[in-house]
Amino acid sequence: MSNSEFVRQGELDSYSSHEKFTQLLNQAPPANAIEKTPDGRAVTMTISHIEATLDEVFLGQWSIENTQIQQIANEVLMILELLVVHPISGMHIRRTGCAAIQITMDAVPENIKSNSQAKNAWALDMSHKKPNALYLSFPKLKALALKNAAQSFGTLFGRNLNRKNEDQPEEFYGNMVAIEEALQVALTEVENAANIEELKAIWEGYNQLHNNTSFKAAVNSKKSILAYAAG
Repeated sequence: MSNSEFVRQGELDSYSSHEKFTQLLNQAPPANAIEKTPDGRAVTMTISHIEATLDEVFLGQWSIENTQIQQIANEVLMILELLVVHPISGMHIRRTGCAAIQITMDAVPENIKSNSQAKNAWALDMSHKKPNALYLSFPKLKALALKNAAQSFGTLFGRNLNRKNEDQPEEFYGNMVAIEEALQVALTEVENAANIEELKAIWEGYNQLHNNTSFKAAVNSKKSILAYAAG
């Protein structure tokens, strides 16, 4: 096997491996990894599943970086970056996650419950914050932001939860492999063509390669050689 053929086969193996990895990321998550949200209106992934799956899929090579926290009125926003190392390519991949939680406040006094403006003002006054509000809620905020970042990796991490239409990746790499394999066979046939008629039949037999630069160049080169030989 020549060096170019060896490199080409390595590329095909890489395409195949990447496609299998993509298929892994888009497997349906186990049923016990899905739970209802506190309001019961949607479903979400358990944080234990997200962390365990990150460990398994990325071989423990993941971390959280560049965490930003901001208070907006009576809510706290967190933005973070989930960094993983692709187990096949070795490339670093970053995904941004964000989430917000409401700061838990003391109960609104009865005498202002009917006054929406006064009630809203009460909720925005940090002097009415429960003493341990963030102590209890902050770990949840981090979990929500991490889940938000991880879900972009695929269905296994909950990407299609609560969506009406579920998108699945097409077999992009598989198609590339099939085309590359067909090209190699076609180039060999072109090289072995004994006359113009055989070359024409080869060209007509590979419609899917008519826009391929390598195939067209090989056919034109062989055509010139055969024409010259026919004299």
